[in-house]
Amino acid sequence: MSRDFVKAGTLWKTGPDVKKKAMRKRWFLLDQKTLFYYKQPLDPYPIKKKAIKLGSVSEGYGVEEGTGGMKCSQNYPLTLRTPSRTYYLAAENDEEQRSWVEAFQRILRMPPGEDDITKPIGPKLPMKSTTLPAQSSASTAPRSRRQWTLFGLGKKKSSHF
Repeated sequence: MSRDFVKAGTLWKTGPDVKKKAMRKRWFLLDQKTLFYYKQPLDPYPIKKKAIKLGSVSEGYGVEEGTGGMKCSQNYPLTLRTPSRTYYLAAENDEEQRSWVEAFQRILRMPPGEDDITKPIGPKLPMKSTTLPAQSSASTAPRSRRQWTLFGLGKKKSSHF
């Protein structure tokens, strides 16, 4: 099952010690009010299993193009402010920089407590209730990879003589 994120892509990020000014390339996923970052796109877990929680402008969060006067080793910088820390990021080109800033702004403009920027706007329409037919509990079809193997339908092990 796939999942839609607000924005995904590569950004450069400084570490917590901004004085070192070293920026590292990371893969970022923006999911509603949470920003995850990974070393590579297919990594199963975010770095240090931490995420940057985002709020609204009224709670002290903000984003802007540039670094507010701080020197940056990369082109196309942007600054993400949270009440606890300022994150210095950089995009690979000006189009990506604008796209990230706009995505952050959409989220930061949401009122506190609002979590879903993908909610449809307008009145809710009644939905028809449908019932799926019940499955027989006596089904002998395998339901997991292990069962497929047990049924002899998984990968066959080669026998050596």
